[in-house]
Amino acid sequence: MSGTKPLEPGANPLTPTLSPEIGGKGDRGARALFPHEIGGKAGLGGLRPLVFVAILPWLLAPTSSLAADPAPPPSPLRASIICESPPTPGRFRCDVELRTAAGRFSWADTQVVKVDDFILPLRGRLGPMDAATHEPDLYRWSLGFVAKARGTGEVTLRVRAVVCQGTLCDPVETEIRGQVVVGR
Repeated sequence: MSGTKPLEPGANPLTPTLSPEIGGKGDRGARALFPHEIGGKAGLGGLRPLVFVAILPWLLAPTSSLAADPAPPPSPLRASIICESPPTPGRFRCDVELRTAAGRFSWADTQVVKVDDFILPLRGRLGPMDAATHEPDLYRWSLGFVAKARGTGEVTLRVRAVVCQGTLCDPVETEIRGQVVVGR
């Protein structure tokens, strides 16, 4: 671009400067000159060093900041399941225990998520009022199942709870699996 002036010593190259030149007929005053216009270079030639300086800190950033989020904190729930091993097909029971060391329970339930083909749940969900033991840091349920045949399989449950610490409450859940052996 012709008619531009070089950048004065000590001036910030990122700040536009005003040109006192009048651009021609109909011009109402001074116009701003941007860094790429200073020094007569057209295009981005004058910006290349600036772009490099702007990108350099990002390139030198530690790779840990670019990595995926860290693993979530461990669940405050400790859940376990123990299933009876009936000698013949028929009814059997699985006992579920839910504990927390991080506060108290406000609410909790357990749901049957998956069972093997030879097992039928008698109920799909047990809520807080169905718990045999209901304490601030402990819930216990007994779930009934029916085994249609002999075999070895698995029962998968989802245990959900609302855990409170003071006035702050958080919903949490975990999945547990229990082994079932019928007729062995």
